[in-house]
Amino acid sequence: MKNQYTINKSILIEHVDNEFLLLDSDKNTISIVNASCMEIIDLIRKDKALSEIVEHFISKYDVEQEEAQKDILEVIQNLESIGVAFKK
Repeated sequence: MKNQYTINKSILIEHVDNEFLLLDSDKNTISIVNASCMEIIDLIRKDKALSEIVEHFISKYDVEQEEAQKDILEVIQNLESIGVAFKK
């Protein structure tokens, strides 16, 4: 079974300088994320599984699989904790 996630449909995204604002219209909250986090959000929106997201970061950046998976899972868990991402 693939680890798949989805992004909350009520999230609006605004690009400001080098950061992204995640506006949750249901909760009336704003979260600020960096470009790497936004890249993970974009890949989740493209229905990529965790393993595919990890492979993307390994091929794009010079990073080991274990480190990439740990860091990506941490980002996804943070996104889950603020209601931006959900496990399918």
